[in-house]
Amino acid sequence: MTESGRNIVAAGDPPGFERDVAVGCVKIISIDSGSTALIGDNAVTELRSKAIAVKRTVPLLEGKEYDFADYSLFSRPLPKPPEVTPAAMSVAYEATPRIGFVDVIGISASTVFQIGHSIAIDAESRTKQIREVAFVRRPLPGG
Repeated sequence: MTESGRNIVAAGDPPGFERDVAVGCVKIISIDSGSTALIGDNAVTELRSKAIAVKRTVPLLEGKEYDFADYSLFSRPLPKPPEVTPAAMSVAYEATPRIGFVDVIGISASTVFQIGHSIAIDAESRTKQIREVAFVRRPLPGG
């Protein structure tokens, strides 16, 4: 994307993918985990995020403890949406989209924030949550 906000047009992009987008101000505090912010039109966006989140009552770090290959969640095929018959439509890309002010606190886990048009977005986020609780033996009261 150039400084004027105009997208670079790749060979084979549909008509209309070279239009400007007028944006007054976008304030994003945090973008994380395979996410993206796009201003302008985009043909295809593919996002992926994989995480193993471990929460422990007693902090204990032993190096590489967990591996994605140990959990089938990360290797299962994603369900595909059902095929739909495309609707006939006509879209005019004559006008320049104009956006005033956008204030975003956070974009996370394979998410797209976009001002503009997309043909296809393919996003996936897989997170394995692990909670480890340490039990401490204490003497019973009175005994």
